[in-house]
Amino acid sequence: MEINKSASRVYLVRHGVTDWIEQGILHGISDRPLSPLGLEQAQLTALALRGLKASHLYTSPLARAAQTAQAISREIRAVPEPIAELKEKNYGWLEGKQDLWPLVKQHAALILLYHACLDLAGLTGGESPGHFERRVITAWKSLRNNLNGNTIIIVAHFNVLRTILKTEFAAGGRESVKFSLGACSISEIEVFPNAPSRIVQLNNMDHLNGKSIE
Repeated sequence: MEINKSASRVYLVRHGVTDWIEQGILHGISDRPLSPLGLEQAQLTALALRGLKASHLYTSPLARAAQTAQAISREIRAVPEPIAELKEKNYGWLEGKQDLWPLVKQHAALILLYHACLDLAGLTGGESPGHFERRVITAWKSLRNNLNGNTIIIVAHFNVLRTILKTEFAAGGRESVKFSLGACSISEIEVFPNAPSRIVQLNNMDHLNGKSIE
């Protein structure tokens, strides 16, 4: 694929799995390291990115993202740069509880109730949806405005990467795009100075060779 010289490349990588993900427990800002499977996923992701000439490797400071970024850093020879604003959303009292998403995702009415519960938790001891979005979008715009034709990698969490992608979709008039982001998935966007960004790949997990959790 021919690369536009005036464009910048942004690789968005979700972290690998943890024991809580394997057990279906909600994380938020609760800090859990990668599980053995997560470490293997991180290494496979690093190999998929081997040789990439990235000017910066940004990461959430939470362990599951930082460990994934560390694996990538060994293959691309870039030092991980933690950014606090790339942390996952704070779910307050819901953190450490069973995540009911696998049970409700096939039922439209229950999906609305599920997200309402997450928002309520954010308003009672956690982080409100508005605060979370402002935090992430502010950090993303700062990084985006300083791309200068370079390639960067961002290693973060589902909601963080989803917010970044939705911001880019909205800028291009594509608000209705639906997508998922699996553990250690790679998404790639081509960012232009004066035009909507282009999605090169979205939620790519081919490099994991089936080592994933739905």
